[in-house]
Amino acid sequence: MRKSLGIIACLSAFAVAGCAVSKERVTLLAPAQSGKDIGGVVIEYDDGRMGYLGDVSQQAKLRSGKAAHLVRQYDEADPQYANFGNDFPSEPVREYFYFAVGKDTLAPSELDRLQAWLNQNIQGRPGLEIEIAAHTDVSGGVELNTKLAEKRAAAVRAQVEERIKAGQITVDKDDIDELPGSLWWAQSIIDSGQDYVARDYRVAVVTIR
Repeated sequence: MRKSLGIIACLSAFAVAGCAVSKERVTLLAPAQSGKDIGGVVIEYDDGRMGYLGDVSQQAKLRSGKAAHLVRQYDEADPQYANFGNDFPSEPVREYFYFAVGKDTLAPSELDRLQAWLNQNIQGRPGLEIEIAAHTDVSGGVELNTKLAEKRAAAVRAQVEERIKAGQITVDKDDIDELPGSLWWAQSIIDSGQDYVARDYRVAVVTIR
């Protein structure tokens, strides 16, 4: 292929997305044909430049009135671009794991849920980062709850590191962050007049990016 845009969009129906190479812009559109999972039009210009359109009827003019001399309609992914987008970062995922009153370790059922969630979400994420934010309810005072939140964050981190090690996944320790809180989150809910359920704040919130 000549010096060109370098990306031919052959993706399943997304709403509308854009990506740019050099100074060009590519717009990914819904399928050009009804009932097709994938569609697209590639326009190749005499000067080697290329453009992508989602409708054959628009092919005559894309840039400065230049007419295209080659139009190809795709009804399935071009193998050359089948893996396009695979290296894009995955969307962050987040889950909540709950503690019993005054406890700094997860109950077996919550521990099983954490393990299953990690198994599902840490694979296939090169360069992942993990954030563990631990909280408490409002009972017991600030000092007690601050220490309890620290212990909860440390306990969940230990479980995360154990799973990563068992899965032979390379994650730098600096990419696992503990953010122990205290009772402040729960207190802010009470102060704002929102419904307060103590269990909801005896929690570690784990986010994988």
